[in-house]
Amino acid sequence: VENIIIHRTGQEWYERIIKTFRDWLGGRIQRELIYNKFYYNALKKVRPQIVHIYFGAPGLLLYREIRKLNLPLIVSFLGYDLSQLTTALGEDVYIRNGLFQNGQLFTVDGNTAKERLIALGCPPEKVYLLRVGLDLKKYKYKIREKNNVKPVKILFCGRFVGKKGLLIAIKSIAEVIDRGYKIIFTIIGYGPLKEKALELVEKLNIKQNIKFLGMLKQNQFIEQCYENHFLIAPSQTDVITGDTETGIPTVILQAHATGMPV
Repeated sequence: VENIIIHRTGQEWYERIIKTFRDWLGGRIQRELIYNKFYYNALKKVRPQIVHIYFGAPGLLLYREIRKLNLPLIVSFLGYDLSQLTTALGEDVYIRNGLFQNGQLFTVDGNTAKERLIALGCPPEKVYLLRVGLDLKKYKYKIREKNNVKPVKILFCGRFVGKKGLLIAIKSIAEVIDRGYKIIFTIIGYGPLKEKALELVEKLNIKQNIKFLGMLKQNQFIEQCYENHFLIAPSQTDVITGDTETGIPTVILQAHATGMPV
């Protein structure tokens, strides 16, 4: 695809942006941020027919600049912006700051997210359910047959944050090992709970059963799907931040596309 300009922020941008919002909405810094001016000038130069923003937080920051240019706005809500952000800044953050009133369409990837967005004040007629899709041509479906192979190889892939349930997964694996089953648990990802995860593995004395691979590219994750027997994705609501899954994690779809049980 030609004529696409990509501006990508860092991996931990969501934590920094929440702090920025606290200051911005509290009136401690000027609303005319360099961030806004950069995108305003870029949009003015490109003159797109539609602006599509991923996540509600950037939508809050930028919708005023988009409105100045009289451009239609679509915002896709994808998780933390329906839970962690509203816990930190208030359930009425999108109504209070005018995003729902000024956007033309708001997409979500699941019914839970749709219900949540409407509960936050978004007009139902502006909410569109946009499912996550995969290009199945990129995946080779391999039927997994039940056998007595040992050890059983289990895979986890996700950010090391509360809502992904990594610590629950590690504890569960330890219980299964204690019952005499031979398990190899491979963990893909990164995040703020890494040290806690390492400490838990050490405490439960299952270090020999655990492999931390760190961050991998998508094709490397797919390779791991073929090398392991099944994927676990024990999502939960983070009791501290309120962050939760509002749609199906993409890794579940990708694992299924390879024929891997989840």
